[in-house]
Amino acid sequence: MVFTIKDLNECLLDFSRTVVTYSERELKARSSISAAQTQHYYDALYMKDQKINWLESRINNIGVNIENIVDARLFEKGN
Repeated sequence: MVFTIKDLNECLLDFSRTVVTYSERELKARSSISAAQTQHYYDALYMKDQKINWLESRINNIGVNIENIVDARLFEKGN
């Protein structure tokens, strides 16, 4: 079997095209996955911030309720 330079060049050209095509597909896939992960992290941070805000308001409401109960007990003892 004899290989000519032309045959080797064609093989190299096909290999190079295939490698470039594969690399482009991988780059697109990785960038889309990265974008999806970034959006997921932003959504998770937003949900955590909302939960923190809800817990802070709940703590404030509990504090107000405790103050009201204490004031009511003190008023009862005073009468």
